[in-house]
Amino acid sequence: MILKTPRQLADMLITAGIASSDTVLGCTPSDVLNIEQHFQIKLPESYKSFLLTMGRQAGEFNDDFYFLVESIEDLISMRENAESVIREFAGYELKQSDFVFLARYSVTFLWFDTAAGPEPPVMLMEDGADEVRELAPTFLDWLNTDVAYELEYAAEAASSSS
Repeated sequence: MILKTPRQLADMLITAGIASSDTVLGCTPSDVLNIEQHFQIKLPESYKSFLLTMGRQAGEFNDDFYFLVESIEDLISMRENAESVIREFAGYELKQSDFVFLARYSVTFLWFDTAAGPEPPVMLMEDGADEVRELAPTFLDWLNTDVAYELEYAAEAASSSS
């Protein structure tokens, strides 16, 4: 499968009506650099591309997840919460190189280890689980799968309402 870029995926969300050109907003290069400097990590290129394309706002895409970048403080808080929950329920310690990029209801978290190669796997700790597992081989794989799911869900909702 050929993976689509974050820009292509954003365009697909716009075409499907999940987002609009006015509701897709990327971070600035300075924002990305600040994240890397604050956490003392090197983010994967695919994640940086996502941030620059739709890291601040992405319409209604994944609107029940916290994965958009509002501030460094929010990212710090998300990581601290993830550390606590993952340690308590899975007995797993996040490494300094682990970057938590998504939270849902403060009980489900996604992250990748920035020291595990240029495009590391996405890890998951989900509500009700007592273990950490690999969810996707890379961030871009995860993003492509997630957008495909969102597009399928929107299409099903549109066809059932007509």
